[in-house]
Amino acid sequence: MFRRCRIFPGICSLLLCLLPGCMTSLIPGENGKILQNIASEYYTIAQKHAELKEYDKAIANYTLAARSAEFRKPARYQIARMYALSSKWPEAEKAFKNLLREDPDNTDLASSLAYVTAQGGGLDEAEDLYRILAEKNPHNEQLLENYIRTLAANNKTENAASQTEVFAGQFPQSAVLAALQELVKPPEPEKSAEETGEGEEKTGGETEKKAELLDLNAISGENKAQ
Repeated sequence: MFRRCRIFPGICSLLLCLLPGCMTSLIPGENGKILQNIASEYYTIAQKHAELKEYDKAIANYTLAARSAEFRKPARYQIARMYALSSKWPEAEKAFKNLLREDPDNTDLASSLAYVTAQGGGLDEAEDLYRILAEKNPHNEQLLENYIRTLAANNKTENAASQTEVFAGQFPQSAVLAALQELVKPPEPEKSAEETGEGEEKTGGETEKKAELLDLNAISGENKAQ
């Protein structure tokens, strides 16, 4: 036996693997199940980190879970979401673009992409994304609302006012209608610094208002990458 092993080492290795102690590695699908279980553990750990707002640790564990085919899509969606929740807008935008490229008809992914694009300062691109989404989904109240808010944040008040009229016609009972109408009101004539007593502090107020407009609340915790 040992003499033959020197001549045919590959055969001897195969014979040794057929012994009872080595059988588990040859069971069809066994390795896949092991990897799936490991990925499930990583995914669970990532969720715990996400709940604690430990987004970097969550991303690391979701990345490990994504190695399994079964967890690849949900884990990649959660990675994109973690980037957004940690205000890493370029990374979030890239991640959602990749997801949307694989699932171009997914409205939730497109909405999330529009949100992170706006938050990253790409208001023109976000405006186009929301416009297309609103046109494709005319009965979706949130998409039209977010389109109006993006227009307003991008200083396109007339367009925002026009879309608010559309919104009022489609969703007259909406709880956000009054807020949108207030948002698109024509600005009052500017007063001099002496009249307002605010001086240069006015600029800070405008910056704060713009940030508030961009708070579109589009990223949910549900898995949208199906």
